[in-house]
Amino acid sequence: MIISSFDHEALRNVQAINANIPLGILFYYRMLEPWKYVASSGLQIASVHPLYTTISEEFIERFHEMDIKIYPFTVNKEKHYDKLIAKGVDGVFSNNPNIFKTK
Repeated sequence: MIISSFDHEALRNVQAINANIPLGILFYYRMLEPWKYVASSGLQIASVHPLYTTISEEFIERFHEMDIKIYPFTVNKEKHYDKLIAKGVDGVFSNNPNIFKTK
């Protein structure tokens, strides 16, 4: 189980109730240095869930340096999935299971 939200205050509340529940933080918009935001948030984040079009190689590298997994959303085309996996994301969220048929 993991609890993931765009509402970062809600994640703080979950963490206060039970610090053992893994948290995922959702980002819809491109942010300046989101790894610094996460590091200074006080949240114990297990994974980040960015909109797939906002990911850079630096984004992946910085979060992996922090031992945080990256699962972009919503990846519905096989070509996008292949590109993201090649860049080094740990997995994806998708509404289209057919992109995984040949994997």
